[in-house]
Amino acid sequence: MRRQNLILMLIVAGCLASCTTGDVQEEQSERTGNSSTINNGKAQLDLSFNNAKDTAFVVFNGEKITLVIQKTESGSICYKNDHYELTGKKDTIVLRKDGQILFSNQDEIVEDMVINKKGQMLYMRFNLTTDIATLKLDNKTIELKGDTVASGIKYSNADYEFKEWHGIITLKKGGSIVFTHTK
Repeated sequence: MRRQNLILMLIVAGCLASCTTGDVQEEQSERTGNSSTINNGKAQLDLSFNNAKDTAFVVFNGEKITLVIQKTESGSICYKNDHYELTGKKDTIVLRKDGQILFSNQDEIVEDMVINKKGQMLYMRFNLTTDIATLKLDNKTIELKGDTVASGIKYSNADYEFKEWHGIITLKKGGSIVFTHTK
């Protein structure tokens, strides 16, 4: 009788151990595949994907979220559950809960175009997230980095300086004005 009890206890212990090990292995295998951490300067989003099961796992503000893949156009992703949606294309990732954006790493862009009295057209694209301005003047593309100023805006590189102050836009090359416009 003691031997039967001992065998029964070993069988039960073996079953419990295998169940626990299986759960841990299943949990680990759930998160196999690509993983990454995205930080937009305000919050962090941890992502991992299980391509075999078409699922994504998201950790945002300490909350663990499991999402299922949705059919999308080429080059984009979409994973959803009842409340959350994770979408992405190229380098942009957006997490929504019930339609409201919780996280986005999409750059904030401002674009404008002005024509001065000489008929010159200056196209301006300001990436407020990276603090880079891309200007196009006379079929030439100019990339500038933002500078800190007390008033107005200023972007520059080794050759060019762009300023906007009180509605007056000035672009200089080597200290000489190559474009000016008053709004």
